[in-house]
Amino acid sequence: MPAALTATALPDLAAVRLSLSASAELQVLADDDWSTASLEQAEAAALAWASSGNAKMVGADDGLRLRDRSDEMVVADDYEASTGAASWGRVSSSVAGAQPTVVIAPGSSGTRCVAFWGAAAGSAGAGVWDRTVYGLTPGVTYTVRARVSRLPSRRAGTFTFGVGGIGATDPAPISTVWTLVEYTFTATSISHNVRLTHTYTAGSGEGIVQLDDLTVTTAGAPEYLPRLDGVGYVERSFSDLVVGREYAVGAWLETRGPVDGFTVEFTVDTVVHRVTQDLTRMAKGDSAERTPVWFTFTATASSVTLRIRPMPTPGTVTGAGQWVTLKALDVRWVGGPAALALTFRMSDTANWTPGGTAPTGLVRTMTTVGVGVLAVHPYAWPHLVLTAAIGSGTTVVTVGAGTQWARRTIPGLSPGRRYRVLVACEASTAGAVGASLRTTVGVTGLVESAPSTGRWAVVEFLATSTSHELFVKIADAATVQESTMSTASLRVHYVRVVDTFADLTDTYELRSLTRADVNGRAAVRRLAGQDIEGGSLIVSDYEPALTGLVVYEALVRDTDAGTDELVSASVDLTGMLSVPVLAPATLPQHGRRPLMVTNVYEASRRSLATVHEVVGRPDPLVTLGRLRTREGSFEVLVRDYPSAVELLQVYERGEVVLLRDPTVPGVDMYHVVAGRLRLSPSGRRWVLQVDYVEVARPTGPLLGGLGWTFDEAFEQLASFDVARAAFPSFNDYTVGPS
Repeated sequence: MPAALTATALPDLAAVRLSLSASAELQVLADDDWSTASLEQAEAAALAWASSGNAKMVGADDGLRLRDRSDEMVVADDYEASTGAASWGRVSSSVAGAQPTVVIAPGSSGTRCVAFWGAAAGSAGAGVWDRTVYGLTPGVTYTVRARVSRLPSRRAGTFTFGVGGIGATDPAPISTVWTLVEYTFTATSISHNVRLTHTYTAGSGEGIVQLDDLTVTTAGAPEYLPRLDGVGYVERSFSDLVVGREYAVGAWLETRGPVDGFTVEFTVDTVVHRVTQDLTRMAKGDSAERTPVWFTFTATASSVTLRIRPMPTPGTVTGAGQWVTLKALDVRWVGGPAALALTFRMSDTANWTPGGTAPTGLVRTMTTVGVGVLAVHPYAWPHLVLTAAIGSGTTVVTVGAGTQWARRTIPGLSPGRRYRVLVACEASTAGAVGASLRTTVGVTGLVESAPSTGRWAVVEFLATSTSHELFVKIADAATVQESTMSTASLRVHYVRVVDTFADLTDTYELRSLTRADVNGRAAVRRLAGQDIEGGSLIVSDYEPALTGLVVYEALVRDTDAGTDELVSASVDLTGMLSVPVLAPATLPQHGRRPLMVTNVYEASRRSLATVHEVVGRPDPLVTLGRLRTREGSFEVLVRDYPSAVELLQVYERGEVVLLRDPTVPGVDMYHVVAGRLRLSPSGRRWVLQVDYVEVARPTGPLLGGLGWTFDEAFEQLASFDVARAAFPSFNDYTVGPS
């Protein structure tokens, strides 16, 4: 009866995830479950994969960053002022006397732009115009960007865009649609001329080109949304909604910046649905912090536009020093009461567009981290993605020709045993692409996949060595009806390798699950009734010491065979967290994290021994007794008053509280308040003093809903309003009913 136990640190939860496999299908490779991995774990798992260059890991540190930093900007012309064209001069033109003019016409982002006349009506001609850029540093590389267009009634022509004396872009047609053009150069002096050249052949109508939103930045510098003025935003459209159905949008917001006060506004089709609380306290300092936000709305059309905009708190004075980095993580789009339908990544760059009017000196664009894609329930966000071009043809074509792949090594195999590989995947083109699993022993499996449905690909192989390579690739010789060139992508959400040799009818039970760390040995507490089911068990341990090596042991009983097996796993939590955690013992997942436990810590232990004086006897009679647990007081430092109130709520439940401090090994303790909780300011921070008595380690089960999933939540809760009434916070929602 083989069994296996793995332990994985979860820094975001200050916990350890234990995965016990006691089934007939022993998991050989189960660490590539990116659906439940933290961002750090997903990134680490990606390092085990190699690729052909078209496979990459997505989801690690994903998010849309909205920032305002003017120190990397050399020039930013938006031409909203009527004098904005004065810096441009004519080098040559077929139209005598024509100077660049600011016109009142729909610009790229506002109501005005600058217009250049290159040729008179009916004649061919050309024009060259430039603008001097000062403040450059020789040897530094810069990027010039602008948007160019022409009016539909004006004659078509071509243009080049660049820096005089250094180079320019290749001639490009002037479109009626605003087109972003850019040119990168290395400065050779403190000033250069940005140059626009436009050429027209003979024909009717004047030759006029329009330009807007000219910027010069240091090359490679991020592009930013406006400063915190309530103008800049990002938005994207969602389609295929059902009119009258209730939908929900949720996100984690991560913020940083020297701001006096700001909120974040969420709108759907210009209707404001959610404005967060003041997030100033989250943004102060160098370290970013996160907060969850979600809201609901009822669809009134089949497609809507979601907009996210940072807003200054009323009364806040904004200026050049007011900027904020807003990073929205894991934006969830929940559709309908039946199931969690779709999940979208914020960094799906093809669908997100910036907007708003740029303040002087800034650019209205966005930058992203990572590569975002659409993910499908029930497999969550971080995952592997492969892309391949689909050729055109009138009958059938071949997809990818097997050239797009990702691979990793499967270690720990036993030669002569059979193994099964399971992969959860889905594709962007229905019927056009499948997942091909291939090992170095030559076994291949194929699964058809659809755009909105995750499928399992399964293949078995007989190991011939202690390790094999697993290839996940876009299928060889997959024939499809396809008339146009397109790109297919295959997304791999989950990979597992299991040993299939044992009897599938075996049943198992967990006799014990223990933890050993610097605090000693103790049983790992679980939810009531939580045991091995279907041959596996996943437990989150919220009570280990936050530093040092933690060793877990599980004793598994094979009830059919009447035998026991002891398996173990270990994980080093040193450096996982730098701050302490205070949490109620029955719900340790509801912990709070103060900045530190101060050096104001006092503990004493009374002896239970009693001494009896006997008349005429020099030595007393002694009734021996053990030392009692610790009692005394300690102080914790918190960021601000709202954080202190959150910490007080841990004690308001009237339960045993667990203190875990990563900076002092062995100081962790379960305790109750024996006297008072005293809260007082300390400079810009707040201090909470706790009079405590240490108590015995609890032995009862944790509170929470066993097997609580999003699907079960939608089945039991008629609407999102009911859900919010039942669960005040998102953390309560994930824990489930008690």
